[in-house]
Parts: sequence; C-alpha cells; structure tokens
Amino acid sequence: PGYFREGARATAAGRGLAGGMDIPDLTAVDRLDAESLLAILTERYEAEQVYTYIGPILVAVNPLKALPIYGEAEARKYREAGSRADVPPHVYRIAHEAFSEMVDERMNQSVVVSGESGAGKTETTKHIVRMVSWASAHALGLAGDSGGGVGAALEAKLLATNPILEALGNCRTLRNDNSSRFGKFVRLQCSGAGAITGCALDTYLLEKSRVSAPGHGERNFHIFYQLLAGNATLRPELAAAMGARTPATFTFLSAPGAVHAIKGVDDAAAFDETRTALRAVGLADADVALVLELVAALLLLGNIRFEHSDTAGDGQGGATMGGGYARVALGAAAAALACNPADIESGMCSRRLRAGTDWVTKRHSVAEANSARDALAKALYAGLFDALVKRVNSSLGGGKKKKEEERVGASSAFFGVLDIFGFENFAVNSLEQLCINYANEALQAQFNAYVFRQQQAEYETEGVPWQRVDFSDNAQVLTMIEDKRAGLLTLLDEECMLGQGTVGGFFTKLKDAQSKCPNFKVPRIARDTLEFTIEHYAGPVTYDLEGFLEKNNDTLHPDLVQLMQGSSFPLLSSFFGNATGSDDKQAQKKGARKKMETVSSRFRAQLHGLTEEIAITGIHYVRCIKPNASASASAFEHTLVANQLQYAGVLEAIRISRAAYPHRMPHARFVAAFAALHAVETGGKRLRARGGGKGKATADAGKRAADEEADRATSSLMLQTLLPGQQGGLGYWHAQSKVFFRPRVHEKLTLRLRHALGGAALVVQACSRARSARKTFLLTKKGAQVAQRLVRGFLARREFHRRQAARVLQAAVRRRQARTRFVAGRVAAVCAQRVARGWLARKLCKTLVETRAQAMIGAHWRRYTQQRYFHELRFAVVKAQGLLRTKRAVAKYLRRLKDAKARGLFEFQLSKLREKLVAEGDSRSDLENKNRELQEEIERASAVREALDAQKAQVDELAEQLRASNEAAAKESAVRARQEREHEQVIVKLRMERDAAKKAAVGHLREERLDKMKEEQKRMYLTHEGELKELRAMLAQARRELRAVQKERDELFTQDRVKTCQLEDIKAEMRELGQYAGAGAAARTKARPPKVAPPLGSPEYLMATEASRRATRGVGTYVPKPRAPGGPRHFRHLTEMRISEDCVHAVSITPDKSRIVTASDDKRVRVWDITTGLCEHSWEYESTPRALATDSLHVYAGFGDASIVKYDVGSWEATSFASGHAFTVYVLLFAKGAPLVGERHATPMVSGAGDGELRVFDAAACTLVHALRGHNAAVKALAAVHGAPLGASVMLSGGDDGEVRVWEMATWTCLHALTGRGSGINSIVSLGASAPTADKPACVRVACASDDGYIYSYEYQKEAGWGECAAVSAHKDVVWALGSISGLIVSASEDKLIRVWPASTPPPWECMETLTGHGDAVCCLAVTQNHVFSASSDGMLHMWKLV
Repeated sequence: PGYFREGARATAAGRGLAGGMDIPDLTAVDRLDAESLLAILTERYEAEQVYTYIGPILVAVNPLKALPIYGEAEARKYREAGSRADVPPHVYRIAHEAFSEMVDERMNQSVVVSGESGAGKTETTKHIVRMVSWASAHALGLAGDSGGGVGAALEAKLLATNPILEALGNCRTLRNDNSSRFGKFVRLQCSGAGAITGCALDTYLLEKSRVSAPGHGERNFHIFYQLLAGNATLRPELAAAMGARTPATFTFLSAPGAVHAIKGVDDAAAFDETRTALRAVGLADADVALVLELVAALLLLGNIRFEHSDTAGDGQGGATMGGGYARVALGAAAAALACNPADIESGMCSRRLRAGTDWVTKRHSVAEANSARDALAKALYAGLFDALVKRVNSSLGGGKKKKEEERVGASSAFFGVLDIFGFENFAVNSLEQLCINYANEALQAQFNAYVFRQQQAEYETEGVPWQRVDFSDNAQVLTMIEDKRAGLLTLLDEECMLGQGTVGGFFTKLKDAQSKCPNFKVPRIARDTLEFTIEHYAGPVTYDLEGFLEKNNDTLHPDLVQLMQGSSFPLLSSFFGNATGSDDKQAQKKGARKKMETVSSRFRAQLHGLTEEIAITGIHYVRCIKPNASASASAFEHTLVANQLQYAGVLEAIRISRAAYPHRMPHARFVAAFAALHAVETGGKRLRARGGGKGKATADAGKRAADEEADRATSSLMLQTLLPGQQGGLGYWHAQSKVFFRPRVHEKLTLRLRHALGGAALVVQACSRARSARKTFLLTKKGAQVAQRLVRGFLARREFHRRQAARVLQAAVRRRQARTRFVAGRVAAVCAQRVARGWLARKLCKTLVETRAQAMIGAHWRRYTQQRYFHELRFAVVKAQGLLRTKRAVAKYLRRLKDAKARGLFEFQLSKLREKLVAEGDSRSDLENKNRELQEEIERASAVREALDAQKAQVDELAEQLRASNEAAAKESAVRARQEREHEQVIVKLRMERDAAKKAAVGHLREERLDKMKEEQKRMYLTHEGELKELRAMLAQARRELRAVQKERDELFTQDRVKTCQLEDIKAEMRELGQYAGAGAAARTKARPPKVAPPLGSPEYLMATEASRRATRGVGTYVPKPRAPGGPRHFRHLTEMRISEDCVHAVSITPDKSRIVTASDDKRVRVWDITTGLCEHSWEYESTPRALATDSLHVYAGFGDASIVKYDVGSWEATSFASGHAFTVYVLLFAKGAPLVGERHATPMVSGAGDGELRVFDAAACTLVHALRGHNAAVKALAAVHGAPLGASVMLSGGDDGEVRVWEMATWTCLHALTGRGSGINSIVSLGASAPTADKPACVRVACASDDGYIYSYEYQKEAGWGECAAVSAHKDVVWALGSISGLIVSASEDKLIRVWPASTPPPWECMETLTGHGDAVCCLAVTQNHVFSASSDGMLHMWKLV
C-alpha cells in the first residue's frame, strides 16, 4: 500500500493540525491517516521532541545533533515518574520499564532497536545501556547494597569498547558515514536484586568482503585509515614497506570511486581512542602492536601483484608473483604473519589436489591467485574481529562474574539490547544484502507475531472482544528464503556443495523452485548478468548473482589454512582452528564427505538462535527513523520518513493498540503483585495466590485447575475493589486465564501500589530510627560515666605529684649548699700546689739546658772532622773508578770495531752470492733458448712431413695417369690385361712399402728428437734446481747471520750510549767534588772555553765517529732527491733503536712528547725516554699486551687475557681492571668529543676486542659505562671523527668482518654500517674536513687499512650522507697501520715499507714517497706533529721527521 507516499504529498494539510506537541502517543490521534501522523512527527521534530510512543513501541527520529535531554539527571526524572503520562516519551522510559519488569517478574527482557543505516541505532543502544546501569545502581542503593558501582563499571567498560567495534566493524557507506557492517546483541546479566554481574556481546554477519572490495563512493573499515593517520610504531620491515602511509598507495583502499576521508572526522585522534580501548580490555602493549601489525599486513597483502608466466614450458602457464614492490610487500606481510614468504607465494599461486592416493599440484590463473589473496585477507580480518570480540567479552564478564553473583545473589535474568543492521537496497546487491534483508524479514515477522498475530490469537482464545486488523504478513518471503527443501538459501548451499557448481545452475534451480512464489521475480528480458528480484516487506530488491557461490563458500584452500595454522603467533594460528570444517581424520575414518559450513547456513543458524532467544523474553521495540538522506539536522524529508514508517507497520500498530489491551497478567501473578495494595486500601488481610507454580504433570491436573479457578475468583474480587465500575472492557477485561488492561490502567495501579508501599516503608523507617536513637542514648550514657571516672583519677594523681615535687626541691637546695662549700676548699688547695710545682720545674729545666748545650757542641765537632775525611776519600775512589772504566770502554770499542769489519766482509761475500745467483739465472735463460731451438727443429720436421705429403700427392697423380693409360691399352688389346693387372699390383705393393717406410722414418726421427729434448730439459732442471736450493739455503743462513750481527751491533751501540752517559755522570761528580774541595771555583765563573775536537781514542771521539758512520750509511734503499728550498716536504730518517727481541704490537707517545710506550710480543710494556733512548720502566705479564692509549695523566694497555692495566704517569703505578670482554683487547681509544662521564667528567675510553664488542669506560674510575654489540668478528680499529658536515662527533669502528660502523657518541648508537670489499680492517684514521667548493660541498673523509693491501676511503656529505667506498692499491701485502700528519697519510705494511700519500685530495692517490729501513714487517705507527715512529716485527723502532 502506498498511502504513506500519498500522505507525504499533503504536507500542508498535515501542518494544519493543531496540538501535535500534546500527542506523545500516536494511538491517541483523532484522525488515523498518513497526513496527521507525518504532521505530528514533523512538528515534534522541529520542536526537538524526537521520541514518540505508538502504544508499547517507541519511535525515535534521529536528531543528527546533540540535544540536552540525556544524562543521569534526565534518567532520574524518568525513573522516578509514576507512569508514561507524567514525562515526555524517551528511550530512558522504555529501558526503565524493561528493567523494572525484569526485576519484578524475574523474566528476561529484550529491546529490539531497528531501522535503516544512519537512523541512530548505535547511539540509542548506548543510551539504553547507560539507563540500565543507572537503574541497577539505584536499585542496589535502595536495597542497602554497597555494590552499586559494579553496573556502572561494566557500563563504562562496555562503552569504552565501542571504539574497537566501530574501528573494525564500521565504515562509510552511501547512506551513513559511520555505518555498522555487523549486527550485535548486548546481553547484560543481572542478579535477583537488579545488580549487573556480567556482560557479553554476540556479533552477526561481519561484511568482510568489504576488506578487498569497498563499494563506489564508500570507504573501507575505519581501522585501516586510523592506522595510516596515527603514529603507530611498526617493525622496521613493515614501516619500510608501508612507505608514506597514504590510502592511495594501497589496493584495498584505492578502489575506483573510493573515498579516503570523512568530513569532521580526525582519523589520528580516533586511532588514539582505539589504541586506548584495546589496552582497556586487557591487551598488553605487545598484543596491541601485534594487532596493528596484522592490520598493516592485510594492507600489504592487497599490494601483491600476480603475472602470467609459463616457467614450466608446458604451454599452459599460471600465476607468478610480480617483482619489485610486490616482493617487498610480501616479505613484510610474511614477517608480520610469522610465516615463510615462499610458502605464502606458493599457497596463492597453486594448490594441492588429491588424485587417488597421490597429491598433484595445480597452478592458479592470475584471477584465481587474486581470489586466494583476497580470501586470505578476509579470513585474517574476520578472525581478528572475532578474537577481539572474545577479548571484549572476557573483559566484561570472565572470572569476576561468578564472584559477583555470589555477593549480590544468584543471577536470575538478563537484559538484552539488539542492534541489528537496517534494510539495504543498493544499485548492486549481493549475498551480504540478501543476508541483511533476510535478518530484517525475520525480525519483522517476529514483530508482526508480537504486535499483530500473537495478540489477535490470544484475544480470540481468551474470549476478549476484539475487532480484527489487517496487516502485511511476510511469512511467504521467509518461506521462500529459508525453506528446507526449496528455499533460496537451501538451493544455494546445495550448489556450493557440488564440486562443479555454477551460478547458472543455481539460477536455473531457483527459478524452477520459486516460479509460483509471488514475491520472487526474474527479468523478462535476458541480460548479461543473472539477476532476480524479491518483494520484501520494505520493497523490492534486485540481487546480482555474480560472486554468490564464492562468497557463500568463503573457505580457503587447505594449503593456506595449514600455512596459517603453522604460524608462530598463537593468536594468528587460532583464527584457523576450525577453518576447514570438521576433523579430517574423523571424516576419513567414516569414509563420508564432511559437511561444508557456508556463510548462509552459519548466518541462518545464528539468526534462528537469536529469534528463539528473543521470543522467550519480554520484547520492547524501538523503531529508529532517519529524517533525511543528507544527514542534516534541519531537514525532514517526508517521503523518506513515510517509507520508513510504512516499513515499520506503524498504522497497523496504532490500530491494534487503540483497540487492544496492551497489558495483561495471569491471575496468579496479578494476585501476587497487587495483594499488598488491596490489603492497604481495604485494611484486611493480604490475599495469597494458590496457583502459578510449576506443578506436576498429570497426577495434579485437577488440583492445578482448582488453584487456577481460585486465583481467578480472587483476582475478580480484587479488581472490583481496586477498579470499581471499570469492568466489561471499560478499564479491564477479566478473561479465562489472564487479566487484560486498557492503556494506562496498569500504570495507574502500579503507581497506587508504589504509594502504598511507600507509606508502609515510612512506618518501618520510623521504628528503625527509634531503635537506633535508643541504642545511641545508652552508649552515650555509658561513655559519660567512664569519662567521670577518668577525670577524678586525674585530679588525685595531680595532687600526689605536686607533693612529691616539693620534697625533691628541698633535697636539691640542701645538696647545692654543701657542694658550694666543698668547691671553695678545693680551689684553695689547688692554687698552693700549683705554686710549689712551678718553682721545682723551673729549677730542673735550667739544669737540663746547660747539659744539652755541651753535648751538641761536641757532636758538631766530631761530625765536621768525619765528613771532611769522607769527602777526600770519595774523591780519590771516584777518580780511580773513572780511569778504570775508561780503559775497559776503549777495549770494548776496539772489539766492536773488529766485529764491524767482519760484518763488512760478510756483506761482501753475500754480494758475491747474489752475483752467482744472477749468473745462474743467466744460465737458466740459456737453457730456455736451447729449448726454443729444439722447438724450431720440431717445426722444421713438420715442414719436412708436409713436403713428403706433397710428394705422395704427386705419386697418386702419376698413378691415376698410369691407370688411364692402362685402361686405354686394355681397350686395344685384351691380351695384355693380365700383365697390366700384375703391374698394377706391383705398383700398389711398392706404394704401400714406400708409405710405410716414410712413416717409420718420420716417426722415428721425431720421437728420437723429442726424447733427447726431454732428457736435456730434465737434466738441466735437476741441476739448476739443486743449485737454486743451495743458493736459497745460503741466502737464508746469510739473512739469519746478518740479523744476528745487526742485533749485536744494536746491543753494542746501546752499551756505548750507556757508557757515554756514565762518563758524563763521572764528570759531573768530579765537578761536584771540586766544588767541595774549593778548587776551580773561580774557573767556573769565567766564560766556557771554545769547543775543541775530542782526543783520538776518547769516548767522545768514538761516539762522533759512530754517529758520522750511521749518518753516511743511510737507512733503506730510497734516498730522496735533492729539493730546493720551499719545495715539497719529505721525511728524513733520524735514528733507530731496538726496543724488543720480539714483534712490537703497539707504540704510543705521551702527551708531553717526552716518552715512548711500547707493547711487544715478549709480554712486556716498556717506557722509553725519547731524549736518551733509555728504558725507564718495564713490566712483564703473563699475557701479551696488544693495545695502548695515553692521556695527560695515565697510560692504558689492553692484553690478550681481555684485561686492561692503567699506569700513573707520575708514579708509574700499575692498576689492573677487567674489561668485560671475552677475548683479546686489540684497540683502545679516547673518544674526544663524546659526552664526559664519571664524577671527574673525564673523556670516555672505548675498547675493541676479539669478541666483536665495543665497551665504553670511565677510564679514571676504571668502571664500565656502555657495552655495544659492534661486529661479527674481532674489532681492530677505532677512530673519532669530527667536522662541520657531521654536526656531531662520531666514532668509526672496523674489524675482521670487513665492515666499518659509524657510532653516534652522544647516545652510543650505530648509525650506519659501511661495507668494504670483505677484507679485515686493521686501522682507521680521520683525514679531517674539507672546505666547500663551487662544484662540491664540504665533506669529511676517513681512510681504512685492510688485509688485502688496499686503503679504503669513505666520504661524508651533509646532504648525501656516507658515500661509496673508494679503494687505493697501497701495498702488495697487509696494511697494518695508518697515520695522518700535516695533510699526509702514512701507511705501514707487511712488505717492510712505509709509504706516504696525499690526504688533501680525494682518491685515487699517487704515492709521494716510500720509506725503507725496516728488516721485517712494519706493525704499528705513532704520529706527532712532525715526527713518525714506526716499529716492526723484528723489535726495531725507527724515528722519521717531516722536513
């Protein structure tokens, strides 16, 4: 019927009605038509009266704005009101009535909130839950229970979970910006006293297909956009794959026509609310992060692309994963899902099928791969939604429910609120819209049964006068959809269970089965798509069958299910616990095909359970109306509202409510409910109900009938007393088993009952207060008596204490007088004693002073005589010692000179051996020349063979000619044939003999020559090999002897320097003796005599000769060319000295440039004076020292046992402390530029060791500050780098793994990892910062020494960061150390060379200078401002100066 649409056109007439504001219940309208109803609703909406009654039904028009009609104060007004007529219509009143019925009648209650999308169902549900919570708290407060806060807490928790459900279950549609794409049933469990003890949520039909395909002009679920807008912290691979986090970059969010933003909605703020709600339901931060990472993984799954390829070569081909970003997205998603990316790719691109007893793999097409990807994403999203709903239910009820029920009374009923999706009709409707509209049909049928059919049937049964009202029944539509034999859903499930089911087959079966149903229609004209139309109670809807079977199956193939079940995340694996249906093993045992659970069957079972549960409760209906389609607060579209009122059956509800009895009660319950009111008003005894119990089955049927008849008579008597003159339908109707009340009559009786009970409660309260006041008076009297006793005792004790104090005061006065007399006598005696003792002491002191003066004079004289004798004796002895030492030093020098001559002879012999070795090399070249000549002879033999082959060709040609002539002769004469054949045989035999002889001669000649050449070569090789071995042995022996001679030479030179210093000391002592003797005092005041040449043979002469010899000998083979003044700088060798017998691992210079500290393989740490070259201090340890570092006060050494020793520069005291490393400490560095540490604010010291770790120490306090995991191998190089482009100081570390890591010293975190070419890094040096130029910005460069003989250079620019590695081939062997001095780089290598490179320009570099002189590998360098100290593995130290 279209009367509402016709009435919508008559708006002006409707507005002409007066008194719309005074009609809160539409059953009281005078004119029952569409015009009057629309006019009343319009007037009430404009006056912000959005609620209107239709009998027991509440119509709620969405105001689309906030109204001041909500809150606890408003709820109190509706709770305290006597009846509906006392307050305006409100959802609070419906909630309170349902709650009161639940508490009073111990019956479950349900409030069904229905309406289309955007009508305000979700907000209405929130208001109902709040009202029930306040009513529960009020009921417990009246009962004296202290648990009233439990319901409020659960209500707060329930409302706090709304952001979770809205984020994951709501989205923007064409009709609503926050449309719920699922249904929910909120169940509040209450105790007998009305206390809320628990809460649970049931959800229905989540529209998970929207995950992969949102509609045109719509948006996907809110959680995706909240994640992109919020500040979610994701794992690095996920964050990198997500990129800029814009919706346009994700396939699932960027469908054609998709909307990315909602006006007035801040997704970032909503994300914070959702994250807070997740924590509120008990999720830990790690679980919240897992949920967000799973949502991000779903977005990345949508970005996976598939391509068609024929890698198997079978011509069929299949889908394969695309390259580039698709691989990155797959890897990040797989990491979030804790699965192998290759397994996910295989599961999407193929599936395993059983063929008999075997399994075969079938490749998917691109479309099938996309479907598998979308199915996996939808299954993951649905599992996540269900898991969060379970978590919400656990937080709302869980283990606390039982304990709360024990405290407030056993649970007796529940209060349910159903928020179900509204009727939907879009341009393209699919399976989701069919299920939604099917649910609305079922709820409408239940509404019809409750409001129309059930009431009419009950009136007829009870014999109540009743005028039948016609209404639109949708039973045919429900039968057509859910019939078990030929229903739409049944046929759909059957088609899905077929292995080869198609949409066409389903459409054919559906047409055949429903051809006679008037509510089912199919297009008369054939179309490209298969469609059918269903006439729903709300209007016709056309459904597109495309995708029906796939959506109804909604199953993943077993490969992906098994893959997800194997995830290491328990939450994720639980999503797919029952995804494959019943147990496979059990199905295999039974040998039967397991039953599939489809979407429609699952939803139908949920819907039947819901309707059955609601049917056994007290039902209350709230119909939500959407005033306009534009969501404007000022518009009221009459056509839209008229359609919604028509769908809700408003006119039929008004008619039946006006002609009916909305309240009814069984006789027993009426007697039990209003017996108290009857007793109060009549003043008699309270009547009792005899029936109403459960009774027995058949044995007590007669007794039960008698009880019911007695209750009927009692109720009739009570009604005549309570409602006189209203029988016969005026106010009530007394039927067979129930009492039926007219509208508002039941409310008036209830109000009278409450007033009566209120008066009785006042009497009870008065008695209770009197008893409490009497008890308080007795307690006060008893307390006053106790107080009087305490006061009297206090006064007696105070008098006793006063008398006791007087006696104590008298004793004290007497004691003071006696003590005064005693003190005066003692003072007089002490004065007399002091005078006598003073006189005796002064007398004794005078005697002692005179005796001591005499003793001191004698002692001074004796000291003077003995001292003079000692000085004279020491002068003579020292002079004799000097002469003796001079004689011994001259003899030792002569021996050393003899050894030097022997060494020169040995060097001459060594040069001869080298010349002999060169001669042998020449002879070897002669042998090679002979070998070359033999090869030439072989080539000549080959030429001879070629000539013989040419002759053979000529002979063959002659034979052919002879054969031709013989054939001609045979034609002339047959007689000569035999002779010719014999002649030919002879020729052939001769030819064969000739060929054999030729081959034998050539082969014999060649083999003979080759054998001779091989024997000659072997003989020459053996001869020269032996000579070469002898020469190598001689050369090795010569090197050993030369090293021994060098060692002895160094020892002699050291001894010579020591003796020279001793001579200087002797001279100094002699000068001191001369001062004591008084000789030469005048000579010292004169000017110093001119320097003269030392006498021949004196120590000074020997030292000068040795220095001249060393200066003229030079060091190494490289001598720089003479340079003009102002030319390029070069290094000059200053001196060399032996500092150890073994390899030197580290050399360091103290900050004052006065000492050298060395660490060598003989397990010693030595300190050398740079000026004298003498060893000042030496320490020997059980472990080898490998690293050194110095500051202004201390020297630090790192050892092979992972310990560190600190030496005080002033006292050279050693303090050892553990570094915490597991292996050898290879390098130490003071990190200048790092934040100061410790109480002394000292520069931190960093250590690198063989375990790959770096540790930061407070070196002054010997305590560990930080422990850093640096490398996968030993750390052997550290360097602090500063420069303006860096902004802050950083530290570089290098090790045997070939990596160079950059550390920020402010926080000690790794910023970059710079890879070289795989060789270990032995040293790192900073080359400083370069100034910006026109074509290049400012930069900072560092250089690294590696095991492969290269120097690697890295460059840092502020904009570009760290650049690529540049390599310079520096040495032929390992580069052990690098040093930077005045814009130059100095490198030391295993090849005994030191090379100088320019550092002011970027690589490649050219070697500027090569320094030689070391006899073995150069292991370490120490650099000052103008000097370089180099130490080698033979224990020698060389000093170079930059000039």
